[in-house]
Amino acid sequence: MSFVLPNGWELTSLLCKMILYLGTVSIAGGAFCLWLSHDNSRRYVRKSLLYVLVSSGLALNAVIVMFLAQVGGINNDGLAGMLDWTMISFIYGTESGDVAVLRVLGFAVAILGSILALRHIAGLKAPPGKRLYQSFWLVCGISLFLIVFSFRVVGHISVLPLTAQLAVILHLLAISLWVGSLYPLLTMCQTDRYADLQFTLKKFGDLAIYIVSVIVLSGLLMLWQLLATPGELLNTAYGLSLLTKILLVLALLLVAATNKLMLVPRLVIQQDTRQLKKSIRLEIVLATLILFLTSYLSTLVGPDH
Repeated sequence: MSFVLPNGWELTSLLCKMILYLGTVSIAGGAFCLWLSHDNSRRYVRKSLLYVLVSSGLALNAVIVMFLAQVGGINNDGLAGMLDWTMISFIYGTESGDVAVLRVLGFAVAILGSILALRHIAGLKAPPGKRLYQSFWLVCGISLFLIVFSFRVVGHISVLPLTAQLAVILHLLAISLWVGSLYPLLTMCQTDRYADLQFTLKKFGDLAIYIVSVIVLSGLLMLWQLLATPGELLNTAYGLSLLTKILLVLALLLVAATNKLMLVPRLVIQQDTRQLKKSIRLEIVLATLILFLTSYLSTLVGPDH
């Protein structure tokens, strides 16, 4: 058993995959929190749209760089190897090319939708109406469909039964809704409207129960498909990385439960969001580590069988 240390091209792909995940969760979380929020002010809506726009822009560039890094890794000829048109054309005609196109289209849709929405609210004097939200949710839905569908085409899951592939899609969507909502929830805490904030956070906490249930059930199904025996969790590099990810998810659940059961109920009484903001920041750190491990698992290592 040995852990895989990445070479230059693999490290590039790993970092790009991390940015890809961050872009995906930001689209889901940004749209979800716009639906949840009781604050329809132009300032909050603008910050949410910028969150989706910037993250999607970074992710789109990461998809392109990751594709070119695959070309460079095959040629093994430095940066010039990334721009070998013959190899680019060859890989573009494979599943890797299909995946890159789906992801570029997905993030491009989110970018265009965010820009149009930002232009719309720039000309408003009153808070935006329902039509803006409905249009933006539709755009984000199309974007997520394209991006998430790409994950079942390649990787460890692509060779598994349809049930496992559906489990991956549900798992990714549920994780995206939860993790992608953390930054918008943190920005909501910069307010003195504690009753409205408590209402939104309680609503999120109630829905998070269903989101977590999907994460757990789909994750168990994936484990059953990906591991030949439970012992692989302890005696293979893939299993140990997966076990570390599971422990981080449990820690994230513990922090989230603390928020829901203790910090949010006290919000109106204490009239103070400092402890809550500190807790959400901890959630963001844990979620970032989880996404990094997910990138490592999907880029460098795989199940022994």
